[in-house]
This record gives sequence, C-alpha cells and structure tokens, in this order.
Amino acid sequence: MIPNDGIEFIDVEGYNGAFEAKYIINDVSKKIQIINIPQDKINMSVFVNNTKIKDLKENETEIFFENIYNNKIKIKYSGKLTNLFSLFSNLIHLEVINLNEMDTSEVRTMEKMFYGCTSLKSVTMNYIKTPNLENSNSMFENCEKLEKIYMKNFDTKNIVSSKSMFEDCKQLNKIYIDNYFDLTKCEDASYMFNGCNSLKEIYLKNNGEKSVPINIKSIFNENYALERIYLNKFDKKIIIDISSAFNNCRNLKSIDLSKFDTSQVSSIHSIFSNCYNLVSIDITQLNLSNTNSFSYAFRNCTSLQSLDLSNFNTNKAESMTGTFYGCSSLISADLSNYIIDITSLDDLFCGCTSLQNVTISVKRVQIVTGMFKECYSLKYLDLSNFNSKEIILKTGFFPEEITNATVVYNSSIFENIKNFISNEGIIFIDVNIDLY
Repeated sequence: MIPNDGIEFIDVEGYNGAFEAKYIINDVSKKIQIINIPQDKINMSVFVNNTKIKDLKENETEIFFENIYNNKIKIKYSGKLTNLFSLFSNLIHLEVINLNEMDTSEVRTMEKMFYGCTSLKSVTMNYIKTPNLENSNSMFENCEKLEKIYMKNFDTKNIVSSKSMFEDCKQLNKIYIDNYFDLTKCEDASYMFNGCNSLKEIYLKNNGEKSVPINIKSIFNENYALERIYLNKFDKKIIIDISSAFNNCRNLKSIDLSKFDTSQVSSIHSIFSNCYNLVSIDITQLNLSNTNSFSYAFRNCTSLQSLDLSNFNTNKAESMTGTFYGCSSLISADLSNYIIDITSLDDLFCGCTSLQNVTISVKRVQIVTGMFKECYSLKYLDLSNFNSKEIILKTGFFPEEITNATVVYNSSIFENIKNFISNEGIIFIDVNIDLY
C-alpha cells in the first residue's frame, strides 16, 4: 500500500558514516531505483527491514526494488569510496538527501553525482570532507527542482574541472557555503552556473598563487535573477574563453573585470548580451590583443549609456557582427584608436536609437549591411579614416529618417559616399578637400 504522502525513506549506511534519502513514489510500475553502484571495488549488501537480502556484485550497475513501501532499506558497505561518478544520477524519485555523515575524504570525482534528479529539492552536505575532490562536472546538472544546497564546508581548492556543475538548476536560489568557490586550480568552469535562473549572488575566488588558465565560457549564462558576483583575488587568473559568460544576466547592474587577465582570450562573443540592466562596465583594463570575435558582445545592453572604448583592441578582429546591437541608451562610441580590418561590420550599431556621435577607423571591410540601422538620433559621424573600397554589401548602412546629421569622410578612401548616404539635409565634410 502506498503511503498517503507518497514518500519513501531510504537509509544507506556505510563505512565510517551513513546518509539518508527521501524519495517520492509516483511511477506506475511501483519500482524504485535507489542507487547506481559505485565503481569502487568495495563490499556492498542490501538490507530490507534489517534483513539481508543480497550481496551486490561488482558488475552490477544499478538496483531496482519492487513493492517496498513502508519498508526500511539500507545499503551497508565496507571500504573507502573514491569515485562517486553518477551515484544518484537520473533517480527521478529522489526528493531530499542528507550526506552529512558520509565519508568522502578519499573521493576524487563527483561527476554527474546527482545528474538528472528531476525531483530533487534539497541537498545537505555541510560536514562532508572533500580535500581530494578534482572533478565536479555536471554534479547537479538538470536538477530542475533543486532549491537549496547546504555545503558549508565543501572543499573546492583542488577541483580541476567544474564544468556544468549546477547547469540548468532552474529553481536553485541559495548555495550555503562558508567560503568562496575556490577556482585556483580549476581549468574548466564553463557552464558552471548556466541556466541557474533563480540565483541572486555568487562567490568565486582565486588565491592569486600558482593560478592556472581557466575557461569560463557561459559560466553565468541565463542567470536571470543574478544581481551580484563576488570575485576575490582574480587579478592573476588567466582567462582563455569568456564568451557568453554573462549572457542574459538580466538583473546584473555592474561587474568589475578590471583585474582579469584576458591576454589569451580569443572570443568575447555575447559576453554581456541581453544584460538589460547593466548600467556600467569598465573594460579599459581588458587586454583584447588576441581577441578575434567581438560579435554581439554588448547586444541589448539597453541601460548602458556610455562605454570607454579607448582600449578596445580590434586589431585581430575577425567578427564584429552586432557588437553593439540594440544598445538603445548608448549616446556615443569612439572606435578610432584601433584600425579595423575585417570582412563584416553588419548590424554593428543596429538599434542604437539614442546614439548621437560615432567615430570609427576601418582599413578594410566588405559587408556593412544595417551598420547604423535604426540609429535615429545620429548627429555626428566621423568616417574620415574609413576605407570603403572593398565594400560589396551596404543595404541599410544609414537610416533614411535622418536629415540633420554631419558626416565627415575622406574622398580618397571613401568613394561615392552618397551611394551610401543619400539623405537630404546631411552636411558632408570631406577632409581631403574641405580641411586643406
């Protein structure tokens, strides 16, 4: 008979410790899978109501129980666990788990430990020790109902990879941890918090010594509720990929990246895309000398009014499609410090409806489709160092609605400018003639 509350308690006891889990029973088959057998060579036995029913074989990978309602189930093991890979993965009935007394002192991997536990709401692991933990990839990935994780003393200082650790934990709103997540030895933290729609604050640190390069691609992607990111001692952390890192952080108002070492970054694609409430960002200290993709970097940063681009190094740029697309509050943009040599600048400032002043230097470009589309407030455009000789696509280069702007150009490198800008009322100043 199924209990009225639909809940089954499973106790698992082990060498030097135990853990307790609560499951919800709702499947038609009336079967429940409570654990995936660890890969460690340890002795494990299954008990129902304190009666031993079987010893687990080394080659067994899972256990199914049928008609166990109101029975107490234990798994006893002897030996040290070192590998918890996929231990509870895809246990869709698991709702709450407490690991406080489980011995994890020798564990090196917790990869996919709770992967796909779609009913899991709470995890408590305040007192477990993880001094040797190196791999936490996808540990809680796709735990879509997980709300809280209690990991007060969780040791992250030796983690090498935490890729997708909390990915798509859509309801996760609090991680209780005493210290910052230590990423000093971490090489891959990409997608670590990707899709954590409900988290409001995150604490990360680097101890500043013997730091290794790290990939943080999409680390905070689609963190809709995120308001604060605390980065401690990241001045010596070398970033190798930061693309989409803050994409869709809709509530983030500011972020300090001034101490990031981005000298090896090849792409900042969509780094701040759809950060609607971002009002300030200091990128003057970012080293972008090896960056080739700038596409959609600030797309739809609708609250951003100013941006210091004096150190926006585009010398190796290969893509700048939509870099400032939809920055509807941006008033001015100066891209004259570095010469752009690129195939396409399509949609570069498209939708920048408040943009009034633009200065840009271009050595070579072929596609400028929609470059200033919907820039209805444009009053001053300096193209005096803009070479148009290789342009083959120019549809929507300049908004037809503008009739009172000043355009500065050099006829020796920008030929037939009125084929690009034919609006009546435009004041053209040719530096090749008018200023000499």
